[in-house]
Amino acid sequence: MSTLSSFIILWILAAGVCHCESRSINFTDCGSQEGKVNKFDITPCGSDPCVIKRGVDETANLTFVVSEYITSLHLKAWVIIKGMNIPIPLPTDACKGYGLTCPIKAKQTANFIIKDHVPNDFLTGNLSLKVEFIDPEKKIVVCFEFPVVVE
Repeated sequence: MSTLSSFIILWILAAGVCHCESRSINFTDCGSQEGKVNKFDITPCGSDPCVIKRGVDETANLTFVVSEYITSLHLKAWVIIKGMNIPIPLPTDACKGYGLTCPIKAKQTANFIIKDHVPNDFLTGNLSLKVEFIDPEKKIVVCFEFPVVVE
């Protein structure tokens, strides 16, 4: 489950080159304290919620703005299935490997980028994903949650 779960966030939070349909995704803020999500999109995605197919490369881009100077960000992510939060094991330094450059100045727009292949044995069904970026003082900079359907 942990390997499958780790791919959930990887394909959701990715950005890359693809000549596929991209869609801005509706999301719910879940407690952002020092930032605001401006836009979140997934490619390929033809509906909201996105219907994600196993065996496909997924790309996403999160654009957000911070209200305070941020030196670093810690990434946390969960799959939410039937009310249960299942942690997703991911590299936690949001400033390395995701296209995000730290530090981030106050009122600066930042992009968090990631892409990956959805494995053929990937978890299926209606899921929600929750993502948090936490600063060194343990404040939640950005938190958002969104639904997906995996087939």
